[in-house]
Amino acid sequence: MMDERNAELMSKSMALVLAILYIGLIIYTVIKYILLKNIDSVIIEVLLIIAIPSLVAFFARKDESLFLPRNFKGEIIDEKQDKNKRFKIAIFGSLAFALFCLIMSIFDGLFVSKTWESFEFVKQSNLNIIINITFNFVVSFVIFLVLSLIFNAISIRRYNKKMNEMGD
Repeated sequence: MMDERNAELMSKSMALVLAILYIGLIIYTVIKYILLKNIDSVIIEVLLIIAIPSLVAFFARKDESLFLPRNFKGEIIDEKQDKNKRFKIAIFGSLAFALFCLIMSIFDGLFVSKTWESFEFVKQSNLNIIINITFNFVVSFVIFLVLSLIFNAISIRRYNKKMNEMGD
């Protein structure tokens, strides 16, 4: 019979293995896409990349504390904390994700499609490419920031409601 410490250790080790496999799957998918230059060849991998976090979220949905917003140290950000602190954390996360999307777009333009046509407003203009990349980055950042703030607020309210129901 497992006690709480063994169960927690087992849970953490399984989460680590899943994270390593997930990162490996993402790297494998990107490399396969670059080499074959065909999105149809990586459909199964993309479906797995979508399915893994979806299944984890589905089975973990009963524990509301898992969906609470956290800072980069893993500490829970509660509703009582300074709103500026929560906003700064959301800005940093959105900035990181928008930067990741920008790097992947540039990576695609350089190595996969080897064309910048999707970034051009007018053909043969480097300034238009820079303006379009900047515009894509800003729009991505704003969308990710708004979604992050909405999701965090909903998660905090849902958790507090659950805690109040249990306390009554």
